Amino acid sequence: AYVNRGVARGNLGDDSGALADFNKAIEIKPDYAEAYVNRGVARGNLGDDSGALADFNKAIEIKPDYAEAYVNRGVARGNLGDYEGEIADYNKAIEIKPDYADAYYNRGILYNQLGDRQRAISDSQKAARLFCEQRSPNCQKAWEFLRLLQQQ
Repeated sequence: AYVNRGVARGNLGDDSGALADFNKAIEIKPDYAEAYVNRGVARGNLGDDSGALADFNKAIEIKPDYAEAYVNRGVARGNLGDYEGEIADYNKAIEIKPDYADAYYNRGILYNQLGDRQRAISDSQKAARLFCEQRSPNCQKAWEFLRLLQQQ
């Protein structure tokens, strides 16, 4: 119940309230990987990237095949300037879940930022295709990003 309320609070922009709910969920069930991921997202939204990283690490420790935890840890690592770690986490998420569009999309953005246009285009194509196959609302955004890359 606390995780669901925390997610709802986060969706409404109340990251502090969400954080309190995720803390309570973890207090009740210390091995709840999803609660750590959600708390990590809330911490990241509040600017605590180190705290977010610690939560994603804990979620992965509890559930090593949790692809979403790797993607979120990748974002936190990138925010902290660890781009090699960020790529490694996206790679691991894709290894665990080969149809994980968000992992390809994020890795494509990172490759573009690092100046590797070909890999950026390749990942963006894969992400756009997967998002559309999965009927994700991110389908259009991914195609728009890909068009921007191809025009560079």
